[in-house]
Formats: sequence, structure tokens, C-alpha cells
Amino acid sequence: MKLTLQNNEIIIYLNKTYIKNIDLQNKKILENYLNKLLNKIKNKYELYISGYYDVKIYLSEEYGIIINIEKENLDYPEYFAGEIDMNISVIEDRFLYEVENIDIPKSILKKLEKYKFLDKIYLRPKENLSDIELGVILENTKLIYGEKAKQILAKSRKIEVI
Repeated sequence: MKLTLQNNEIIIYLNKTYIKNIDLQNKKILENYLNKLLNKIKNKYELYISGYYDVKIYLSEEYGIIINIEKENLDYPEYFAGEIDMNISVIEDRFLYEVENIDIPKSILKKLEKYKFLDKIYLRPKENLSDIELGVILENTKLIYGEKAKQILAKSRKIEVI
């Protein structure tokens, strides 16, 4: 699990090992899991988490999930004082990996599609990767998802070699 804070947003990265026993299609189970996760984060990082949140869960079979949690600015914030409520959206997505350095073994590179866009190289798995192979990719790339990944895929061109 990796957590980043950006402006008014919490981003949580969970690989497929963390979520293998969670039914992401069952809203009740998912909401319960997210409440527990937010309470754990609240206690561990001493964050004040209270109010209404827009939660977008980007799901990738190859990676796992990325959870974007953004607090909504309400007219009456005291309405949720000390409580957490959320609107949850699950979005099936294909993540891209922007190459930062090319220390990825050829045995792993052959399992990846390669794309070029604006002088940058992006990778996307074309078959299942082991946790170790995925770890090697994550160490050497930047994870791209959501609308940005869709735009890159739409405008990029597929290449064979890096």
C-alpha cells in the first residue's frame, strides 16, 4: 500500500494482493472496507478525515486498484462532523507505466506493449505478470491511470522496441 496526499485529495495505491478477497462490485462490502481503510489511515497518519467524499476506484486486473478520495466542499460541513460518508465509483481501467529509466529486463519487456507519445515511452502489460515482475516495472516507471492514460493511448503510437 502506498498513500499520497495532493491538495484536497488522498490517493491510495493497493496492488492486487491487498484486494484479492474484496468484492468490488458489492457496494456495501466496498463501503465498509473503505471506512475501515480511512479510519486506519486517519489513526496512523493523524489526519482529520470527516465529511462527504467523492471516491473513485480505478481497477486494473494487472495492478490492483488506485483509490482517489476527494473531499466535497459542502454548504453545511458540520452536518458530517466526526463522520464519513462517500459517493463511490468503480472504474475499470488499463494503467500505463511511463518509463523513467530502462532497467527493465528483456524477459519482462517482451510481456509488455510499448507506446510512444510526446518523446515518452509507456508500457502496458499484454499478459499477467508476477508480483516480482510488476515490482520491477513499478521501480522503474511512473504509474499513469484514468483520463490521462486514455488520452495517451488514443494519441500514442505502438512501437516494438525501446
